[in-house]
Parts: sequence; structure tokens; C-alpha cells
Amino acid sequence: MTKKQKISKQNEKDHRPFRYQSLHERLNNININVVHRIRYHDTNNLQDTDDLIRTSYFHQSLQHWSTLNFSEAYSKIYQKLLPLANSLEQVIYNREQIILLIRQSLNEYNPLIIETLLDLIVQLARDLQSDFYIYYKQYLFTDIINLLINSKKQQQNEINTQLLEQIFQCLTYLFKYLWRIMLKDLANLYELYSKYLFSSKIINTLTTNYEYIRSFAAESFAYLLRKIENYQSFIDYLFNTKERDENELDSLVLVFSETCKNVQSTFHSCTKSLLLCLLKKIIEKPEIIQLCIKKIYLLLIQHTNKQYVEILWNCLMIVYRTINHNNINDYLIYEIFYEIFQLLIDHKMIIDINLCYEFLTIIKINEYNEFLKIHYKTIFKLMKQITINKQIIEIYYQFVEQTSSLVLYQETRKIFQCDLNEKLSNEFYISLWKQVLKKTNNQQEIINYFVDYIIIERKNFNMILSLNDNDQTILDKINLLKTKKKFLIKDKITENGLKLIQLFIQNTLSMIDDTQILLTGQLWRALILLNSLSEKDSNTLLFTNTHLEKLSSQLINEPLPSSSSSSIIALTLLELISSNQLFSTTFWYTILKQEFQSELYLFCTRISFLINNTEEDYFDKFIELLKINLSSFNSNIRLLSLYILSSFISNKINQNHIILNCLQCEQCPLNVYEYRTKIIYLQKLSIDFILLNNQSSLFHLSMYYLLGILCSNFTPLWTISIELLGSYGNKAIEYIGHQYFWSIINEKFQLIKQHNELKLIEQINDKLINEYIENLNKKNHDNEINEQSIDYIQYRINLFQILNYFPHECEQKIKIIFPIIFEFFSNEYYDNLLSLGLFNQYKISYKNSTIINLKKLSKNLSIKTLETILNLLKQFHHYQQCTIWYLKQLIELNSWNSDQIDEPDYERRLNSYKQITKEISTLENIDKNKNEFLCLFYHCLYELHYSINDLSLREYASQCIHLFLKQIPLYQSYLLTEIRTILKQSTISIHIRNEFIRLLGLIIDINIDNDDLNDLKRLRNYNDIEIDFFHNITHVQNHRRLRALKRFKLIHDEQTFHLTTIINYLLPIVCSFINDVINDDKQDINDDIVFICLTTLCQILPWIKYNQLFISYFRQLTTTTKRTLNLIQKRCLTKTISAIIDGFHFQLNNNETNSE
Repeated sequence: MTKKQKISKQNEKDHRPFRYQSLHERLNNININVVHRIRYHDTNNLQDTDDLIRTSYFHQSLQHWSTLNFSEAYSKIYQKLLPLANSLEQVIYNREQIILLIRQSLNEYNPLIIETLLDLIVQLARDLQSDFYIYYKQYLFTDIINLLINSKKQQQNEINTQLLEQIFQCLTYLFKYLWRIMLKDLANLYELYSKYLFSSKIINTLTTNYEYIRSFAAESFAYLLRKIENYQSFIDYLFNTKERDENELDSLVLVFSETCKNVQSTFHSCTKSLLLCLLKKIIEKPEIIQLCIKKIYLLLIQHTNKQYVEILWNCLMIVYRTINHNNINDYLIYEIFYEIFQLLIDHKMIIDINLCYEFLTIIKINEYNEFLKIHYKTIFKLMKQITINKQIIEIYYQFVEQTSSLVLYQETRKIFQCDLNEKLSNEFYISLWKQVLKKTNNQQEIINYFVDYIIIERKNFNMILSLNDNDQTILDKINLLKTKKKFLIKDKITENGLKLIQLFIQNTLSMIDDTQILLTGQLWRALILLNSLSEKDSNTLLFTNTHLEKLSSQLINEPLPSSSSSSIIALTLLELISSNQLFSTTFWYTILKQEFQSELYLFCTRISFLINNTEEDYFDKFIELLKINLSSFNSNIRLLSLYILSSFISNKINQNHIILNCLQCEQCPLNVYEYRTKIIYLQKLSIDFILLNNQSSLFHLSMYYLLGILCSNFTPLWTISIELLGSYGNKAIEYIGHQYFWSIINEKFQLIKQHNELKLIEQINDKLINEYIENLNKKNHDNEINEQSIDYIQYRINLFQILNYFPHECEQKIKIIFPIIFEFFSNEYYDNLLSLGLFNQYKISYKNSTIINLKKLSKNLSIKTLETILNLLKQFHHYQQCTIWYLKQLIELNSWNSDQIDEPDYERRLNSYKQITKEISTLENIDKNKNEFLCLFYHCLYELHYSINDLSLREYASQCIHLFLKQIPLYQSYLLTEIRTILKQSTISIHIRNEFIRLLGLIIDINIDNDDLNDLKRLRNYNDIEIDFFHNITHVQNHRRLRALKRFKLIHDEQTFHLTTIINYLLPIVCSFINDVINDDKQDINDDIVFICLTTLCQILPWIKYNQLFISYFRQLTTTTKRTLNLIQKRCLTKTISAIIDGFHFQLNNNETNSE
């Protein structure tokens, strides 16, 4: 593909050595001469036969390539073609034989002559013109495309980009020379293209580069479409003849968008006529063209800017104005036009607001609900882009008569939820509420709209209390609820709306004795409305002490209802507390006795105790009531219970109180950044610290809390929690009491057995209340670990690990432990094994045998027996031992020090490498294809690449890779890909590069199939290691490395290395000496052998690689925006560029107008 030097703008960084030109640019750069015509032998003024020969482009190309391509394959075809093409007449007469010979050579897929053959095809097309198109359509196009497919198969699913470039260039020239002929046969040509370049077949074959290939095909076909005078017939053919699949439609999108695009964000002159035809097609075939036209507009909008977008607006409006809106009943047509309009709005392409107004007001009447929704959605997007004025409000409400109150409010509430609420005038609100009141006779529905609006406004102003808020945040929000301007004022909700709200509140308060008023949420709604009214409007609607006493008496004297109604009651109490209504400590104790694990009631109690002082006499009662909450699996319940208990502590300056330490620990976010602080507070729950502060009576509280935090989904907390609980079993059990201690342990085992999941707040049928509860449960910490999925198996293992700390105490309580073990064996352990198919016996037989065995064991059950059972429990899930071994090794290889989380656990990692080495050494053939080994192999490569400072880990990883390569030959190809990537990275560390070069030397020794590796074997010397290339090139001493280059130069002079060997391996190794100097990894190069080798290799490189190499170094010397080079680096770059120039070996012909 033609390369074009890109001129960077001022102060703009551009380090790309070249860029690929688009099809438009490449086509314009082609030099087109008048097509040669046949001249007969009796033509006058013929000086010699050379004039006749030059009339054939094909003959000239044959001669040209005879001086460039010396391969045996080209010599053979040259000898066959030359007698057939000495003149243009011969070319025309022998065209079938010539094409047959070219096809035969093309289908051999010989990379040495593919570029030559493609050029010959182009020149033959220039000579034959219309005669050539027959063969092109019949099989030549297919043969050219098959080059891509076969190239991918030969290179293991990797497309040869050089071949890709050559094919694209060939097709580009063919389009230029044959476009007039192709235009006459456009429909058949499109079917040919769609079959090979737009179909699912090519997608499945060329998944990697398909988008690039399809883009070229679309761009090339667009070149033809620009020549069409009337697009309507071709578009009718595309959308009327047959159904197009999704891939073909996507390709058509690219074709049409490329047809319209021009350079520098502008559009081609054909854009208007093409878009008009496509937009008119919406009316005829809306289902087919829907996705197509929207994507076309999207690509065109992304291509252009506001300066040139006018043509897109004009085309849209011209067609939209011509629609007879009275006769069209298909909503889909309107949807397409509105979605295109939305695309223009979303990309901020509004050039004239009057055009927007015109588009939105063309339709006068429409009763389709779906259309009404998209109308409101469109204006909502427009409001975000422009200033909201009276005219846009009128347009928004123009279909209000046809819109139901439900649709109207649902679409308008989206505006309330965004940041537009500050821009809206009172007129907008009045129009909304006026229409809602007019259309709805259901008072409850209107009240729900008002309450929903208040909830949205509270959320926008951050006035909704959250379960995770700290004390100061809660006080600020409550103060904001009191002082913030009220949302329900007459200027917004109209006088009728205000009267309706006042009447609803008055009727609700008058019926406060009715239980249904409370349970249905009517009282909650009335309180929210009351707190949102201005003081002037709510003077006669006060919630008095009489109302409060009646409500309190009702809740205390009657049992709380089901959980759904109970949540409604809790929200009602929360609204009362927020409005400064006081409840006694006795009231809250009575409520929590019935719902001590309800998050909402705990939250209400916490806020009430925060605002009002508590009665200290209830401290012990609340401890007894809430202690079990401290071990809850729900972090919110633990936190709220600790907040409530801490409110009874008058002297909070004493930071060593157990409850305050637990509270501070629970307040710390559960993430890797804050967990160390959490551990500090956990350490204050140690036995010695508690005894030092004379709080031995509260040992049971800290035990409950540690059992609760043990369920956290965060591994670093498990170890310290288990150790602390284990120490309680040894030293604190006397303070807690033996029976009480074991009752707590047994309670947690029973809880796991029942698999009690987190007590989630039940969903209620009332949408408003559900939405409010969701806002209450909003998390404050984005990085917090998810605790909603408890691993009960791991929690049970943790509990058993606690028992390991006090085995003698366990032996005395065998009557408690034995049922736990037995239940596990009979109900869970066997079920897991049965599901894996390990046992064929029925469960009852297993249970009977287990009972007999356990009865025998119970006679002399000792600590050893208990340890045996515990070890068995840890291993019960290891069914697939082999897979578990792989996973275990991966975990060990990535283990970190538990004391210092940023430090690797070297002992575990090194032990794992030893086990892997042992396993690989004894690997059998049947196991060599397992993917698990590939995971370990890639981990070793990762260790080799990134563990720069960990020499021991790198050494072990290298040993494992050696074994992998010897035992599993398939992995050699994976490693070669990695080696080529490492060698070509200019900024890679010297140590990493040397390690991979050593691996390259190893593969050379054991591989016999790869041609490049066999070529590199000449650099090996097994007799004298001192002159071995791979030993010296990785040596720590620089003169030994330079000696390796001298050795390479001598061997190369004797017999030249293969081109692929040079490009993939040798050239990157030579360039690494230069890159190390540029990257400040070493001092200047004192020996010219590096530059001599570079010149030698450059003399063999093809033009593309040579040009890339030259520009990459030349840019570093001339570009100063990246970094400043010192004198040594500049001198090294200068020598490098000189060496590359010395290796220039391309023949330049001054007479050629089209130079490389």
C-alpha cells in the first residue's frame, strides 16, 4: 500500500512513522494514461518494433519484474508468458492462455511471486479493458480473495499484513481501470462482492481482520456508487429483490456512508441525492431500512462537524416535510425519523433551533402511545442542549390532549431526575400538574405522583437518609429537610393541586386511629406531603402530640404486622423522626423486642437516639436484646446495632470501650486500602487489651462481633478473627462462662446448617415505598467488598479452625460437637459426594454404616479422633484431584505474605515451583494436551517478564519453561510468538531480553521443523562455547556480546540468512544495542561492528521493512517533543541512520513517474 509521510501540526505529537492512505487518496494518486489501442503492422510512422512492444502494459510489466524477481517460480512463468505477450495484439489474442497460466500460479500460493502476479493482473486489465472484466467476474476476483483465506490457514490464523496490502492495492487499481464497465453491471457486481466480502462466510473465516477487509470492500464499492446518476433504481434493487441478513445490512451501511464521505469532515457531491433516496425508502420499507439508515446517519455524523452537517439536516427535513402525516398509520416511520433527529441532538449537531422546532411541530395529531413516548424523549434530549424557553415548553405539551396522565408523568419524571430541574420555570410545572389534575379522577394516583416528585427532589438535593450515613451526615440531612425551600408551592402545583394535598392530609390525620391508614402507607404519604408544604400552607395541618400518642399507643399495644407492612410502619416512623417528633427509649425497646433484626427499625432507633438523649437504665436491656445482632451476617444490622449501643455511652472520649472499638472497626470500609485500619481496631479486642481496660464483663459482645465479621468476604480478616476467637476459648472462657461460650458457638453451627441467608427487606407491592427503601440502602463506599453472598462452607471451615485452638476444651464438650459432625456427614458431606458420582450406595445405607462407626468411635473419642475428622472435612470437596492440583498451584504461585500484603510469599511460591517441576518431569502423553498446563506455562512466562527484581522466582520460572518445552513440543510455537514480541520491544529490559534469547537458543536445539530455527542453528557451536553466538550475546560483559556479532557477521557472509529469520530475530537483536543506548540502559557503543551488521542486514530487507526501520530512528533524532537526547544518544542515532542509508539497495528509475 502506498505510504504517505504525515505532516504533523504544530505542537502536536505524532510518532507514527507512516499512515495508510484511504482508498480515495490511493485512487487519486494513480497515474492514468489513455488506454492503448491496437496498432496494425502497416501503421504509419513506425520506426521499429520496440514501439509496437511498448503498446502493451502487460509486456512492460513482465520485463520490469524480470529485473526485480529472480525466484525460480517467476522464471518459469516468465518463460511461458513472454512468447504470448510480445505485442498488444498477442496479449488480446492469447488472453485465455495468459489468464490460465496466471491463475495456475496464483493458486499455488507461492509468497515469492504473489505480488508480481497481482501486478500482472492489473496491467492485463489495462490492456484488455472490457474483455478482462468477464474473467474478473467469473473467477479472478474469487482467486484474489482466496489468497487471504489460504494465507490465514498457512500462518495459523494470523493474516499476512503484507499480502493484505498487496491484494488491496491490486483491487484498487482494478477499480480505477474498470469502473466504467463495472458501472454497467453494478447489480451483478454487488452480488459478487456481497457473497465474498459481506457474507457470514468471510466473517467466520477471517474473524481477526474482517472489519478491515469489509471496510475496504465498502470503500471500493462506494467509489463506483459515486459515479451513478440515479440511485433510486439501485436502492430499489437492494431492498426489494430479496432479504438481506444482518451482516450484509451492516456492510451496506459502510458502503453508503463511504459514498457520502469526503476529506476533512466534508461530504461528496452525491450525498444529497443518495440520502434523499434512502430516506424516501423509509416510507416504503421501514422494517428493512430501519437499522440501516440510523447507522448511516450515525457514521456520517461522527465523520463531520457542525460546520458541514447542514446537508444532513436538509435531507432529513426535505423528506419529512413531504410525508402526508394524515395517511401514514405506521408508527415505525415516525420512530426512524425521530431517532435520526435524536442522533443529531446527541452529537450536538444543532445548527438552527428553528429547524428543531419545525421538525417537532410538523405532526399536529398523533394518538399512538409509542410515538408520544419518543416525542417526549426527543424533547427531553433537546432540553439538555438548549435554553429552556416558552416555545420549547409549548412544543413539549403540544400532544398533551392525546396523552394519558400516566404516560405524561412517567416521561416528565425523567426530566425531574436529571439536572434540568433547576432550569425549569414554574410554567413547566403548572402545565404538568394542571393536565394531571384534569385527566385523572383517581385521587390516590395523583397523590402518588406528588409523593414520587418529592422523593425525586429529595434525592436530587441529597436529602434522603441512608443506612450507611455517619452521624454528622444524618444531622446535616435532617437540618436540610427543615430549612430547604419547600417543593410543593402554589406557584408550581396550582391552587387546585394544593387544595387536593391539604384535603388528603387532613382526612388522613383525622383517621389516624384506623390501622389501615398506617399499614397501607397512607399516613406515610401524608407526612411526606406535609413536610414538603410551606409553613404558610401547612398551618392548619399540624401533626400534634395527640396524633403522636395515638400512634405510639397503637404500635406498643398491638403486635407488629407482617414484614411488608412492618417496613411501611418503619418508614412512617422515620418520617416522623425527621420532622422532630420525639419517641421515648421505652417505645423503641418495645418495638425492637418484636423486630430486633429489622434494618429499618434499627435505623429509626439509631436516628432517634442520635437526636434525643437516651435513658441509661436501658443500656443492659439493649445489650441483651441486640447482642445477637453483632454476629449477624448482614453488615448493616451489625453497624446499626453498634450505633444504638454506643448512644448509651456518655463518655465517648474513652476510645478503648469494646462497643466503640467494634463500631469503629465496622465503620472502616471493607477494601484493600482501609483494611489495615480495621485490623488495628480488631487487635483492641484481644484478651489482654480488654482486661487492661477492665471490661471483662463485655467479653461476650466482642465474641459475638468477631463471629459476625468472620463471615466477611475478605480473606485478610479471617486469620486475625480466628486467632482472637481461639484465644477466647483458652483464656476468656472463664469470664464468659463455659455454657454461654458453647451456646454461642453451637448457635452459629446451627445457623449454617439451616443455610439462613441474609435477611433481605421484602419487596412490597407499593412502588413508591420500594423506591424509597432502595435509596435508604444506597452504599457510600464504591470500593467495598460485596457481602451479599456468604460462603457457608468457608465459614464452617473457619469455625472448625477456631476449635483447633482449644482442643482440650473441645474434648470435654463432645456432646455438643458430635451432633454437629454427624449432621454434617449425614446431610451434607454424603450429598456432595453423591452428586459427584463417587458412591453408588443409597444414602440410608451410608447413614446406617456411619452411625455404627461413629458409635464405636464415641467410646474412646479423643483429640486425635477430632483432628482426623477435621482434616477429613477440609478434603471432602476434592473430587477432581488433578484439576484441584492445578488450581492450588496457581493460587500458590500468586500467594502474598499475610503480614505484608504488598510482599510476595516467597516460600509458598518457590515450593509450588518445585512441585510443578516434579510433576512436569513425570508427565505422560495423555496429559500433555490439558489446558491447565497451558495456564501454568503462561504464568511462568509472566513471571519471567515482570519479576525483574525477584531473581529466584525468575530462575525457577525459567527452569519450568525448559521442562515444558521438552515435554510438550506444542508450547514451542507459543513461546516463539512471545520471543518475537519481546525482541521487537525497544524499551524492554536487558535482563528480560537476554532471558528470552536463552530460551530461543533452547528451542533451536530441540526443534527440527521450523525453517527459521534451523537457519539459526548455524550460530550455535556445541564444541566451543566461547564462540557460541547465543552464549555470548547474553553475556554480562559487553565485549563478549560484540564478539557474538562479529561471529554472526562471518557466518552471514559465508551464507546469507533467510529473510524471515533476519526480520523476526536477527535484526531486533542487532537493534537492541542501539535501543539500549537511546533508553539510557548502557553507555555508548565503542565498536562499529553493530553498525556494520545493521548495514549488512538492511541490504537484504524489502522496501517496507527498510522504510519502517529508517523512519523509526529518523523520527527519534528529529522529534524533540518526546524527550531531550544527550550527546551520546544523538551520536548513536546519527551512526544508526548512516548505517541504514549505507544499506540502501533499491534501484531508482528517473523515468518512472510512479516511484515507490
